[in-house]
Amino acid sequence: VTSETHMRRSLGTFRAQGIQAVPAIAREPPPAMPGIAWIIPTEGGLNRAAEVWHEILGLGYYFMRGWYR
Repeated sequence: VTSETHMRRSLGTFRAQGIQAVPAIAREPPPAMPGIAWIIPTEGGLNRAAEVWHEILGLGYYFMRGWYR
């Protein structure tokens, strides 16, 4: 069980070890600003962007190390 953001890397890591994992995405709280307000830079938005970049770079790193398939 992990967040939607981390699921791809998690499943790839399990596949690299020969394990058939069943994905289970943990629920996240709803956004604080519904509608079009999500485009306004906020602390939460910057944190989310940092999480996404962490995963993008992590996927590349895991792939190069052979930990991701």
